[in-house]
Amino acid sequence: MKYNIWFTLLFSLLFYGCPSSDDDMGSGLTGNECQSDSCEGLAICDDGFCQCPPGVLEVAPKFCLQSWNKPTFITYDQYNNLIDTLVIEFEVEPFSHTWKDGDNYYRSVDGRMYNRDPWVIGQLPHFVAILPYPGDPNIPVDTIIIPEIIDKPTRTSTRYYYYPKYSCRKNFVGAFTDRNTIEGNIYIYFCQDNGTDEGILPDSLLPAGLQEEISRTYPVTFKRIL
Repeated sequence: MKYNIWFTLLFSLLFYGCPSSDDDMGSGLTGNECQSDSCEGLAICDDGFCQCPPGVLEVAPKFCLQSWNKPTFITYDQYNNLIDTLVIEFEVEPFSHTWKDGDNYYRSVDGRMYNRDPWVIGQLPHFVAILPYPGDPNIPVDTIIIPEIIDKPTRTSTRYYYYPKYSCRKNFVGAFTDRNTIEGNIYIYFCQDNGTDEGILPDSLLPAGLQEEISRTYPVTFKRIL
């Protein structure tokens, strides 16, 4: 049921400040034809093809991993206006966190997050995720929340899902199923009409098409690559 465990998390976040998938991974990628320095982003021109520099992992054509010494996960899952081939890199190994009674209920996790846009490079580490306190019996152990996710056309992370005349909040709520996998769902909620000042609308007052969008589940799986 949509409004169960995660709904409690979403309310707290307000105050905290399958899908198609690429078959690119592991397919012997060589990039696109190029001349001289015409490649985008981190890719370089090598024998007429845009490729990642030596020693840099290529996760999709011309999509070069930006670090090689941080815990890094990728999803190739795609949903229109929600997410498309997203890398999330953590500054600290998620499984190295320790907890004790009295710790803050939510722990901010810094890192970097980027999609296949070749010009999203050189990010400084910033807030990318939340780890809830694992002692709450109402929240599954190893839960992770990613409040801002990136869609293909967007160069910056965003909390919003856009529908004609309406905007809604979106985020990812999931859990580490093991050290190398994060599984969960993207949720769309708290929608409002951009042409009015009515604020958040009940789902029943939203257009039928938008009601269908927010009632769906959007499963996403991140796999560790570093």
